[in-house]
Amino acid sequence: MWRGFGTKVRGATHIRNGLPCQDAIRVEAYGETVVAAIADGHGSAACPYSDEGSQAAVDCMHELFADIFAGAGAETKDILENSRELRLPRQLAAAWRQRVEEIHNAAREGEPFSYTLYGTTALCVLAAPGYIFALQLGDGDILAVPKKAVPYRLVETEDMPGNETYSLCLPDCWRHVHTNMIYPKASDSKSKGGTVTYPSLIMLTTDGYGNSFMTDDGFMKAGVDIRKILHAEGAEYVEEHLAEWLDRSSAEGSGDDIAMGLVYSSP
Repeated sequence: MWRGFGTKVRGATHIRNGLPCQDAIRVEAYGETVVAAIADGHGSAACPYSDEGSQAAVDCMHELFADIFAGAGAETKDILENSRELRLPRQLAAAWRQRVEEIHNAAREGEPFSYTLYGTTALCVLAAPGYIFALQLGDGDILAVPKKAVPYRLVETEDMPGNETYSLCLPDCWRHVHTNMIYPKASDSKSKGGTVTYPSLIMLTTDGYGNSFMTDDGFMKAGVDIRKILHAEGAEYVEEHLAEWLDRSSAEGSGDDIAMGLVYSSP
């Protein structure tokens, strides 16, 4: 059975500069399925309301999947598989655009509107009995951590030049949404590197966490360490200390906000 939890912390740099946390996270169980969504608002001068944009993104992802669950029943897996390349990314983009327009019109009547004001990334994992679905737009990581095999990213994305990232505020953002589905049978599960091992932990993080490590190997090891602590100490221990760990990562590393969602299998 899958379970999940997560948290977000305000980055050390944001604390010093008096800025709000622009990351958002929402983790919920729908029966035997867990959906974890995170988003990283851009936080630049051009995106002053990106904290609201990131919250809108995680809410839209959950609502999108809740609608699928309500109407699909046992066919959820097939619907996701058949819609993940085109229809689902378009639906997410449309839902987010409608949501931030509503937010703006309600709170900022008379102020010129643009989607850029609310710019954000979007990452999501749906872990269900028999399959895992992952979606990503923009930077951040969705790390799959098997019990004995090497960790790997569930979604491989392309990078933009410099420090830019793909965003829900872009007109053609749906073209840059990447998805993947994997299954317990290794032969049915593929990634960029070939056949993969089914994970016991999935770690979603905004880029503030990955950027806190000097090497990618260090980031991967952190996922392995968290899986080991989950096994040895239990989920309550990890949930109790997670914000403290993320605060330390930000202070000693990127200085950025961090959101982390953990989805793990339990007996």
